[in-house]
Amino acid sequence: GNVSEGSRSHICSPVDQKVSPMPDIIVQNRNPDTDEFVVVACDGIFDVCTNQECIAMTADIMKAGEKDLGLVCEEILDCCLEKGSKDNMTAL
Repeated sequence: GNVSEGSRSHICSPVDQKVSPMPDIIVQNRNPDTDEFVVVACDGIFDVCTNQECIAMTADIMKAGEKDLGLVCEEILDCCLEKGSKDNMTAL
């Protein structure tokens, strides 16, 4: 956020802030022969399901015949709402 000159002495380091601007980054090599899709989502999704549960949910939605990726993402969000997510949610 905006910081006035008078409050610069009170600036916290990224690790001392409640919300860190430092993202968790994982580099994963893809295998084009076996990888079907990539899910990019935020913590609102992963607060209520594991990586594997999210992948299984996505695969099930697509196996049921949904081809519109926007609707696939919408269904993921709906499932996470049903599971009780209270955080902001984004899925790509």
